[in-house]
Amino acid sequence: MYGSEPRTLWQNITTICSTSRVLASNIVADADYVYWTTSTALVRQSTNANVGDAPETVTTDISGGAELAIDGNGVHVLKVTGSSPSYTAQFWTVNKTTKVAKQVWTYGEE
Repeated sequence: MYGSEPRTLWQNITTICSTSRVLASNIVADADYVYWTTSTALVRQSTNANVGDAPETVTTDISGGAELAIDGNGVHVLKVTGSSPSYTAQFWTVNKTTKVAKQVWTYGEE
């Protein structure tokens, strides 16, 4: 068997859905960080974190429900708001080192 035992990096147990730390996207990871969105930001947690360590805010330009992908340079985000026929789709890329978010394209209603 390869690898190590699973360990908890972040945990949010709540009966109230009003916290900004609730997961709002899929999760992507590289060797150094795990990334996800909350209702207020794209955040990341070090793979060396311990339970109780707060996630780091990467950018508040991206928040809420989103689909994430990751490569060597960045986190890529597809965000769709509204519903058909009145919706907006946005594609963002976020540099993992500088944490600069750049909107690459937008489609639909604004």
